[in-house]
Amino acid sequence: MEDIVLAYRTRRGEDVIVLELEVTQIDLSYRHISEIDLSPLSQCSHLEALDLSSNLLQTVDLWPLMRCKKLSKLILRDNPLTHIDVTPLFACPMLSNVEVDPTVEIEAHYELGMMGRRPRPLDGLRRRRAVKWSHGEELDPLRTIEEIKNKVYAELSDTFRSPDNAQVVDETLKFRIVEEVERAIEREMSEAEKKRDYKRLFILERGLDYIRTNMPT
Repeated sequence: MEDIVLAYRTRRGEDVIVLELEVTQIDLSYRHISEIDLSPLSQCSHLEALDLSSNLLQTVDLWPLMRCKKLSKLILRDNPLTHIDVTPLFACPMLSNVEVDPTVEIEAHYELGMMGRRPRPLDGLRRRRAVKWSHGEELDPLRTIEEIKNKVYAELSDTFRSPDNAQVVDETLKFRIVEEVERAIEREMSEAEKKRDYKRLFILERGLDYIRTNMPT
């Protein structure tokens, strides 16, 4: 069975834990962890619970967890965290329990939060503190779609070099726009996954869902 290696830093230095790819429960509580790279967990499609409580984490990047579709429990309490971005957890439909200290500032991206349903625990966090809704073109799927459409237009313009170029491109896009944009997004998703850029991957996935739902075929 294939394994993954999760690396983290403690007061004593670097350490690792070897986990089976099919792991469902990970308990890393009380290990004096000050830094951890969760990227390998993006491969753990069966992960249901992750416990990072009672450590020394001041920051934690949750973006790799967007690939953990079965994640139901995330425990971050009793860490010196001041802020976490829960936007990637919008991609975890099974999430039913998130434990975070009431002093931690919770941030989420507004546009991404409004697109589709979000797990109840993320709304439940509001009972103890206000959620800071952020805005920014960097995480806007619609802006990303427009950028990719521009690339598709440019590629087609290079393909059809003729006096009637504009008309050919327009006619081509009329019938193939969704297909061409989907292919372009899928290529960028593959590239983002290779680079472990899970934030970019999340945005592209939301963008792909949007065009499949809203763009005419």
